[in-house]
Amino acid sequence: MQLSAQTDMKRRILLASLLTLSAIATAQDPAKLAPQFYRVVLDNDDARVIDYHLKPGEKEPMHSHPSGVLVYYLTDAKMRVTTNISSR
Repeated sequence: MQLSAQTDMKRRILLASLLTLSAIATAQDPAKLAPQFYRVVLDNDDARVIDYHLKPGEKEPMHSHPSGVLVYYLTDAKMRVTTNISSR
């Protein structure tokens, strides 16, 4: 059975959505998971501001950002990010 490109794209979007929802359901708060790296500066209904410090070579535990994330660097930084979503 040959799938149309549109059907294939819909299946891919559905899979990505399910994986995202799965990640949200198992989300761990990075400020609680690794308090040595994170300090909550502001937390209300509109925003959550976290002060984050990681020294060169340090690694942090896997975590997620269920509400999205915006990162603003105050200094130069080079980071490698690894996700737990694998391709099949």
